[in-house]
Amino acid sequence: MKTHLRTLLAAALVGGALLSSPLAAAAPQDLPISISAEEAARKGPDGIPYGEDVLRALVYTAGAQQVNQIVTSALIESEIERRREAGMPVDHCVATPEEIDARIASLQEQFQKNNPQLDFWTTVEAMGNTRESYRKEIERMILIDKLFFPADPERWPLDLLREIFGPKERPGAPPQQGQEGEEQAPAMTPDIMTQTVMPTYEEAKRAKEAGEKFEVGGFVAQYVLRPGVLQWLRQNAEIVEPFDGLPAGVALRVNGRDFRTADLAAGIADLVGPVERERARMLVDTIWATEKALAEKGVLLTPEQCRQRIAEERKEYVNSPISYEQMQLQFLGYPSMEVFHRIYRLRQSFKDLMGEPAADELQAHIERRKSFLGQGKVDAEVIYFAARDMKTGLYPKEGDPFAEAEKRARQAAGELAAGADWAAVLLKYSDLPEAYPGTQPGMPTPNRGRFGALPRNQVRDFLGENDYFDFLYGVSVGDLIFFDAEPGTIYGPVMGPTGWCIYKVNRRLDPEVEIDIANNPRHDYLVRDDLLNVRFFAFVDEVMKALEG
Repeated sequence: MKTHLRTLLAAALVGGALLSSPLAAAAPQDLPISISAEEAARKGPDGIPYGEDVLRALVYTAGAQQVNQIVTSALIESEIERRREAGMPVDHCVATPEEIDARIASLQEQFQKNNPQLDFWTTVEAMGNTRESYRKEIERMILIDKLFFPADPERWPLDLLREIFGPKERPGAPPQQGQEGEEQAPAMTPDIMTQTVMPTYEEAKRAKEAGEKFEVGGFVAQYVLRPGVLQWLRQNAEIVEPFDGLPAGVALRVNGRDFRTADLAAGIADLVGPVERERARMLVDTIWATEKALAEKGVLLTPEQCRQRIAEERKEYVNSPISYEQMQLQFLGYPSMEVFHRIYRLRQSFKDLMGEPAADELQAHIERRKSFLGQGKVDAEVIYFAARDMKTGLYPKEGDPFAEAEKRARQAAGELAAGADWAAVLLKYSDLPEAYPGTQPGMPTPNRGRFGALPRNQVRDFLGENDYFDFLYGVSVGDLIFFDAEPGTIYGPVMGPTGWCIYKVNRRLDPEVEIDIANNPRHDYLVRDDLLNVRFFAFVDEVMKALEG
């Protein structure tokens, strides 16, 4: 593995040597990192010690799933206490070990039935859980059901459920159309209370009358009822993360209760290996250096200024089926909103530094990137040498998986240089599967690396790349393939965020859409946003190269 990959990732023909850096060893007292005395003395632009910031980075990257679980537990505890103080019955709000075991056994049986090729507990770990934290997650699920959708319908808090699931005005949404001459009605959220909650309540009543067991479950519980409750709990809670301003030693605060950084980091020690440790250090190093550079130029925004801009951006998602959080976490690849907020601050600060691009700059950018902006495609083939487990996405907990992947990549490159057939080498070495489990019919598949004609984002997705890794590593092999590679030439081995690659482009397909920023607001936004991305990542790259000397 390499501390900063920006200086090591120029696309080249087969060959070339790289320098490696030592990995941080696991720290004593169950903490997943060790910090030298020199590092401990360092403080970032916001005054946070280096060791504290690296631990926080680990917590909100490798441990992001567990942070969400801790927040949920704290919110459930607060709700139970609120009801207790109000004199409401809460004696039934307990999840016994037997109930937890039974729920896990049921979920495991269903999972193995649908995914016989996967191991249940390995998949649980791939989602950021240990076995113990997964038991806690199931306990939380049971407690939410008992608090809001218990087996006894007489215990259902119907007034509270109406507050949570009843129709509400949607701030920022255009009003609903009324009859001609009538005042327009405000835009409202769907009435889930009537459409979903009450039918489930009636089902619970029928089960009780028939003496049958009732347990809320299935698609409705998983994707409508429990998420709705959790959203309501979060909206009515005070949740503070480091970006919001927490003192050193504290990485989370929920309703006034502090969670120590060391405790949270120790809790994820079993999930952390050399890759996760190295990435946490890289994240802090890159953020600190970029913050310093932007501050020296007088453009570094305050966290409060960032929150104001985020509030404005959220308005664009009022009528969207995709939430603001989903966009950042699922589509752009940020491991947590805490990490997104920190990088967003840098990107928005750079946006102010860059200023408004001139018309000729926009046109030049369209010309350079029209294959992406205009929905063009590239027909490429990639021999991919994974540093991660391709079934789970997990990295080993010891050793240097990137060095192992590089060794295989150079062996394959030697065979190609000696005249071996490309197709035979690809099938012999490539770690990409024919298809991923659960791929819907008609959707693109990696086909062992013989991609066929694909758009840029799909190529990047197959290589495990996203905006977060662009910030962290400073290069996208997918972009090297999509924009730079000459058809017919073999490139590599090159190191990307998730492994090593040797690749070639067969042909490029022309863009399908003519970009018209003058008359199409959506086109104008896409061009400006992409130009900002390109220049921001180039700025970060320059900062890091200067730091590395």
